[in-house]
Amino acid sequence: SRNHHHLVYIKASRQYLEDAVHLAAAMPSFYLRSIGQAFYIYFHSASDYDLIGGNRSRIQAFDLWWNRIFYGQWKNDETSIERNINVSAAHFGWWIAAGYVASAAGGTVHFWKNRARLGEPSNLLAFFMAYNLLFVALVGNTMDIGENNRFRFVVDPFLLLLLFFLFRKPAPSRG
Repeated sequence: SRNHHHLVYIKASRQYLEDAVHLAAAMPSFYLRSIGQAFYIYFHSASDYDLIGGNRSRIQAFDLWWNRIFYGQWKNDETSIERNINVSAAHFGWWIAAGYVASAAGGTVHFWKNRARLGEPSNLLAFFMAYNLLFVALVGNTMDIGENNRFRFVVDPFLLLLLFFLFRKPAPSRG
């Protein structure tokens, strides 16, 4: 059986890092294209994953309509190989991307308007959620390619909460 705690992983990890840095330095355009492809995959439905195709085929109509309504992704028949080499507007999750843009714009406006009260718990919570969205998107997509759409499992709730949070009517001041 596999042993993911073996010491060889430390040496292998260092070698992979050295190789990755060398490749990025030698072929920066390749690395930048990979980042673009990683973001393209990031803005897909999390059910777009080849290893769950058997399960997904049993709920194909539900999955298709869920992705259309909630993700803005019109088609979901793209394989992982196709996602890694092509870009298709019909397979892109437009509502997810719009949610990120709205959160970034709304967050900027919210934090600017409330800059004198950034230490309040509600503002700290909004900052925590915005930071996590940004961190997962940037770090995940600059360091990996393949399952980027699944990185959002942990931050999709933050995206939804932040959208509602940022567009709510502010509570009256206590002063």
